[in-house]
Amino acid sequence: MAKVISPLHSERAGGSVGGCTYSRARGLDTVKARPSPTQPRSARQLAIRAILSTCSRAWANLSAPNREAWDDFAALDPQSDWTGRTYYLTGYTEFVRFTTLLLDMGLAQVDTPPAIAAPPSVVLFAAANGVLQSVCTWTTPGGTATQCDIWHLGPISQGRVPKIEHAVHNSYTTAETATKTITGLTPGRHWFWARNITETNGQFSPMVLDYADITAT
Repeated sequence: MAKVISPLHSERAGGSVGGCTYSRARGLDTVKARPSPTQPRSARQLAIRAILSTCSRAWANLSAPNREAWDDFAALDPQSDWTGRTYYLTGYTEFVRFTTLLLDMGLAQVDTPPAIAAPPSVVLFAAANGVLQSVCTWTTPGGTATQCDIWHLGPISQGRVPKIEHAVHNSYTTAETATKTITGLTPGRHWFWARNITETNGQFSPMVLDYADITAT
């Protein structure tokens, strides 16, 4: 950061121009280089971006009746934010979020919206304490085939509130298996979320949560 006099040949400048950001702090005009935005390039991020592109093209290729059916479905599928406020998604957004899950699990796209209720939540989900790993278990669901979608966050300090927004996807496991060993963990408290996803249409249940304390020995 550098001090400047008469920035941009004016008495005062603010904001960004080119690669520089001009501002005033404590009576001093300053300018600093504006960092270029980074584009994460992990294999997981690239895979999801590719799936989202596929979903966007798939929506464009849907028939008009199918797009209208998704719009109708969205109008009858209220969502809730963290405050409890109700809102609605568009038909396009509903199609993309279900299709993304199906394609990410290696399953086929479904052109029409779900005609059945979402699956129930994962029952008796538990993450066991362990040495550099945790064994997650749940009750085997009945009915149609589902996948147990597991997300992980940690280690984080005890007392901190875990947030799903900070978690990363860990794995899809056939829900009937009812167990998944999460390895490669470092010592500390780790949090795990799980939800059921229906293999036929991508509908999913609310998340359930548990934690495990991991040690080195």
